[in-house]
Amino acid sequence: MGTPRDSEIADRMVTEWVLRQRVRGQPATTPSTPAPPVIALSRQMGSSTSEITEALRATLGEPWQVWDSALLDEVARRTGCRVQLLQAMDEKEQSQIELTMRSLVGAPIVEEFTYRRQLAQVMLTLAQRGYAIIVGRGAVFILQDALKVRLRAAFSYRVDQAARLYGWPREEAERRVRASDRERSEFISTEFERQIEAVELYDMTLSVDTLGVPAAAAAIAAATRVRFHLPARALEENPGVR
Repeated sequence: MGTPRDSEIADRMVTEWVLRQRVRGQPATTPSTPAPPVIALSRQMGSSTSEITEALRATLGEPWQVWDSALLDEVARRTGCRVQLLQAMDEKEQSQIELTMRSLVGAPIVEEFTYRRQLAQVMLTLAQRGYAIIVGRGAVFILQDALKVRLRAAFSYRVDQAARLYGWPREEAERRVRASDRERSEFISTEFERQIEAVELYDMTLSVDTLGVPAAAAAIAAATRVRFHLPARALEENPGVR
C-alpha cells in the first residue's frame, strides 16, 4: 500500500509530466509517424537498477523521466492521477491507447475493471508521448515499440547489493533475492505466458556485475539513440527539442 510520501511523489511527477506536454504541444502519434522514444526495463533484484536509471536519466537529460514500479503502482491506484494523464492526450492519442488496450485483451493483466488494466493504461499513456524510462510491471510486454532492456547480475553480486541497499543480514538478503526471482518469474509466466529470462524478449540484456553502472547506462543510452534515430547532440543537450 502506498504511503503519504508515495502519494506526494506521484502527484508531483504527474503534474510535471502534464505541464511538459502542454509546453511541448507535441502532435498526436499516428501509424505513419515514428514511435516515441521509450525504454522498458526488466530487472533482477539487486542489479543496481536505481543507480542505472539515475545515470541514464542524467545522460539523456530533459525531458526524460523515470517511472519505477512503486511510482507506477501509486499513479495507477489514484484515479485523479490517471485522469490527469489522460486529459493531457488529445482524442487521437486516447483512441490509440484504447486500440492498444484492446489488442492486449486476453492477457490476464489487462482484463476489464482490474487494477492491472489501470496499470497498463498508465504505462501506455506515458509511452504515447515518449521520453519515459519505465521500470518493471511487465512494461516490456505491454509497450511493444519500446527499447526493451533486461538487467541481470550474478547471484552473489545481487545479494551484496540488496544487503547494502536495505540493510539486511546476508542470509536475509539471499532469501529475499531468491523469493524475488521466483515471484517475478511466476508473474510473467502467469500474466503473459512467457519465460522472463528468454533472451528473444529483449533488445538487449546487460550483465551489470560485469559492466558496472556507468557502462550499463551508457550502453542503454547509445541503443536508445540508434533505436529511435536520435542525434547524439540532441541527446546530450536537449532531446525534447527536435
